[in-house]
Amino acid sequence: MSQFKIIAGDKKEYGPVSIEEVGRWIQQGRANGDTRVQAEGRSDWVPLREVPELAVLLGEQVAPAPGGVASQVIGAEEDSPLPSDLETRDHSVWSEGCFGRGFEVYQSRFGMATGMFAALLGILLAVGVIMFFVQVLLAFIPILGIIISFILQMIVPLVLVPLFVGPGYFFIKATRGHPGRFGDLFAGYSRALGQCLLCSIVQNLIMLAATVPGMVITAVSSWPLFKFMIEAVLASFGGPDPDLPDVGVGHALGFLVGIVVICLPIIYLSTCWSFSLLLVVDRRMGFWKAMQTSRQVVNRHWFMMFFFLLVVGMIASVGIFLCCIGLLFTAPLAVAMMAEAYVHLFDKRPGEAAAPAQS
Repeated sequence: MSQFKIIAGDKKEYGPVSIEEVGRWIQQGRANGDTRVQAEGRSDWVPLREVPELAVLLGEQVAPAPGGVASQVIGAEEDSPLPSDLETRDHSVWSEGCFGRGFEVYQSRFGMATGMFAALLGILLAVGVIMFFVQVLLAFIPILGIIISFILQMIVPLVLVPLFVGPGYFFIKATRGHPGRFGDLFAGYSRALGQCLLCSIVQNLIMLAATVPGMVITAVSSWPLFKFMIEAVLASFGGPDPDLPDVGVGHALGFLVGIVVICLPIIYLSTCWSFSLLLVVDRRMGFWKAMQTSRQVVNRHWFMMFFFLLVVGMIASVGIFLCCIGLLFTAPLAVAMMAEAYVHLFDKRPGEAAAPAQS
């Protein structure tokens, strides 16, 4: 198989690499028709578009802009249809180097990404402070204050959901070679607010319903403890003293089984739907179709995706141990890796035929 060396946009020499790797670089915007390449066994450097084996990979490239500066190569446009073979093609977020490429994209957008996450944390902090004082004030209002407080605790986290999609959308654009902008932080609101909210509501309702069997098992196995607590409360109002609960190994095992039955569907479904909000915002996809598409693709290698998300989550969590300031660096890095995985899973790959337009 032919190998090539490449002089990238940073003027550094890379390679030798395979045609497939060159294709991935084109998709990521790291190479285009004007990129200088050197075929294995040759001493001359030529534009990539003059090498027949590589020129076929430029199907998505636009013509050079005036002045001789080539436009960036885009693997897929926002709102573009999904690849026609999405349901059948294979994927591997590990062997495709999503961690490494995510780190490279994060480095290339370090300043803006850090500022974006600083703004995000600032917004969350401001909302938290406002909610705290509102809750304190509502505590002085009997009954109605409790009701309003409960409603706010349900609505505020929901309204913030689109905000968390913005950084992922920013890095998806960066991965494709699009110039990102600070306003991408609010892309969830400007591009698909209603669908984001519906996606979050429906997912939470389905996961809540899926945990009902586990909650029933937990409640039944823990009934002696619940009964004791109720009797203790009644005793404080003059009732008879409660008897100590008769709790044995069976109750403990039942409780553990219930916890497992509660956690398993949450882990499974949250992994399956890990890309649904990104599909809603990036492809402007309806929430139900986005949930189905994400589940369909992730299920092909569910355990691989689960461990990938676990590692990404651990990378993001490292920032918490650095006085939380580290989140400004570890969180965007983790999101960049997720964006790389998204592009690998849902974008057209080099050499694939274009998908037909969706009706």
